[in-house]
Amino acid sequence: DYYDDATDILRFYTTLLGDVPYPMLTLTLTDAALPGGHSPAYFAVLNQPLPAVSRSESGRMLSWRTDPVAFSGYPLFFLAHELAHQWWGQAGGWKNYHEQWLSEGLAQYFGVLYAEHRYGSEVFADVLKQMKSWSLLHKDRGPVYLGNRLGKIADEPRVFRSLVYNKGAMVLHTVSYTHLRA
Repeated sequence: DYYDDATDILRFYTTLLGDVPYPMLTLTLTDAALPGGHSPAYFAVLNQPLPAVSRSESGRMLSWRTDPVAFSGYPLFFLAHELAHQWWGQAGGWKNYHEQWLSEGLAQYFGVLYAEHRYGSEVFADVLKQMKSWSLLHKDRGPVYLGNRLGKIADEPRVFRSLVYNKGAMVLHTVSYTHLRA
């Protein structure tokens, strides 16, 4: 199933961006306590939920259901996000951690664009609403350009994902929507 879905996602992205940046891609599934993955050039690692709930280093319970980047109505989100990194963060990268929000925000936003393509405007709007909600919840924690420093002091990685990923995507959505309306 992942092969067909990955092919569809990459095909959709090429309609927006042109050819894929790399001629091959390997997709690997791993067990993990947190949602997401990693996507260096030619390669994507997609986290799969562990069967049991686990604890963070601080002893807090971890749950994918209450994570800012987990969208229950959109099961292919993480795959779409990680595949977008073949363009955003790999083919075009960032200079330092202050710019990380660009690659994560773009990958997040392209994941949302794929949601609209695959599932329609209702899922698109729902995911944007969730991103906005998480962004507003943590808006006082700092600006997106603080990158991986967000949430570190309080050992709260959800702050990082709310702002760097979701707020980054919302900024890009605002810019693209404003541009399209002009």
